[in-house]
This record gives sequence, structure tokens and C-alpha cells, in this order.
Amino acid sequence: MGTKKLAIIVNCYNYERYIVEAIESVSFQLHDDCELVVVDDGSTDNSWTLIQGTGVKCLRKENGGPVSACVLGLDNTTARHVLFLDADDKISSGALQKIVGALDDKYSKLQFPLSIIDEKGDEQGRIFPDLSAQKTKNSYIQDISETGVYVSPPTSGNIFRRDVCDLLREASYDTVDGVILIAAPFMGEIYTFNEALGYYRVHDKNMSSTGRLPSVERLQYSQERFSNRLEHLKHILSVRKIDHDIIGSRRNYIYLRDQIYINIVSGEKLTLKQVVELAEYFPKWYGSARRLITLSAAISMIFLPNRVAKLILRVRLNGRTLLARTAKSILSYARGAIIRPGRKALHE
Repeated sequence: MGTKKLAIIVNCYNYERYIVEAIESVSFQLHDDCELVVVDDGSTDNSWTLIQGTGVKCLRKENGGPVSACVLGLDNTTARHVLFLDADDKISSGALQKIVGALDDKYSKLQFPLSIIDEKGDEQGRIFPDLSAQKTKNSYIQDISETGVYVSPPTSGNIFRRDVCDLLREASYDTVDGVILIAAPFMGEIYTFNEALGYYRVHDKNMSSTGRLPSVERLQYSQERFSNRLEHLKHILSVRKIDHDIIGSRRNYIYLRDQIYINIVSGEKLTLKQVVELAEYFPKWYGSARRLITLSAAISMIFLPNRVAKLILRVRLNGRTLLARTAKSILSYARGAIIRPGRKALHE
């Protein structure tokens, strides 16, 4: 290990529009305890030229996905803790000093919420996720054991100890914020910052703002990846002789939820059995209201026309920006299916 305490690894693939802003958000506040490396994952746009123009340490490789890019970044840094910053996100001014001040070997992961910004960088007045609940390491482990997940920021809101990051070398199937997220609580304590120390950008190249439904193939891939992640976690725990039961990789809320998504997108009819099974595995952090809303929506999709079910799913996957549009569409459908036939009956 070198003398650095924090490594920031930025992986980039075809993000010429945002990469300089991401780099500068870090480079303008670098100090002796930090190191920065940018890895271009075979971009076909102007990203590599822009990266080189910033003057920071940078590497280029053939396209192989973000995990392989981050592993290359690990091989070219030495710090004990690592922050993987997505090329379309940013770190807040002064964040690095606060992060370095909190670093300790007992922490396998440090986390902070992110402020949502649009493609222009304007703040949207929302911060996610809600990390206000004071949770212990054991409570995270319990969440993972029962559901395979826990409430956590996406990639740019996490700092991992290097030994946790090294698990990525076995995770070519996964995303960067995949198995290392769920392995971290088993390998050390979790530290949570109460303030947003970074920005998560919503734009037309990520699913957060496209308004489109993912394909069946994409959903199936995501479902299988999640299943593989849980099996990988079980292997990690076994190798480290950590005795802990983990929920089945195909009998859990995420897997069953994604199967319902697949049914809706493919046009296959949902069954009551699927909804009942889903309800059996609700995450414990779902409050009564959320459970009721989710269950009611799932039941309604058994009986609604598929195109209406798809509209509801679009809201679920793409956020409240589609709510008004969906409500209008459903109202339009209701007017056509109910009001017009009623008027016709009056004339008859």
C-alpha cells in the first residue's frame, strides 16, 4: 500500500458530454491524501481526447464494461479506500476532505446520499436515497439475508475498502455496485454521512429519464445477474468461513418482482399466485402504505389491459415525471371504455 488514503476511479464509456465536469469536480479538490485515475473503456466518441486534455492520470482499454474498467483502475492505484465515480456524476465541493477525515480501516464501506441534477447540471431539489435511519451493521446484514438488498446509494455514493473492491475481480457478470455492495456489511462496519456529498445526473442516456420500458431481454439479464450475485455472495461468505443464511437466489422479492415486470412487458398475463408470492417477500423497510400500494397495483395488473399495465410500470421504473402523462392516458382509456359506450346506450 502507498501513502494515499483515498483513490477516486472514474470509468468512462462515451460520456464526452459529462466526463470533463466529473473529472474537474475531483481534480479541483485533490490533496496529498488522494489519488485520481480515469479509465476510458474504449469510447468511440471524443471522450478519450477530452480526458487527456484534463492532464490527470488516465488509461485507455478495449471496451469490456465498467467492472473491467474499475479493476484496471484498482491495479493503477494504491489507496486503502476507493470511490468509483460514474462519468456522468460529480463530487460536491469539499467532499473529499470530509471523506478522508472519516476514513478508518474498520469501515468496509462509507456512504452518502446524492443530489439529483439534470443533464445541464441543475439541481432538481431531491436527494436520494434516504439514509436518515441510524442502522447498524447487523441490520444491513439482516436486510441482505432476507431480501438480497438493502437501502444504499448507487455507485457514486459509496467508498469501499480495497479488499472489498478486489471482489470485482470475480464479478465480470455484475455491475460495479453489485456484489461488493452486499458483501461490504459482512466485511466491516458501515459509515453514513448525513449530507449529500455528490450529484447523480438524470439524462437521456440512462433509464432514469427515458420514459421507456426496458426490453424483456434486458429484464431477464438483470434478473439472472441478481441471481448470480446472491450465489456469488454465498461463495464469498463460505470462503471466508462466515456462517450466515442468505435468501434463495430465485425465491426473493427482487427476482419475483422482475418476473412480474417481464410478464407485463412481454404481454403475458399475471397470475394471482405471482402476486401472493411477491407479497410474501416484501422487504421489511416497506411500510404499511407502500406494501398496500404495491400489492394493490400488482393485483390491478391482473385485470387491467396490458397497455394500461405498461403505463403503470413506466411510472414505477421511471419516476414521478411520468405520473401526469400516465394519469392522463389512463383517464383517456377510461373515457373511451366507459363514457363513450354509455353515451351510445343512451341514444339507443
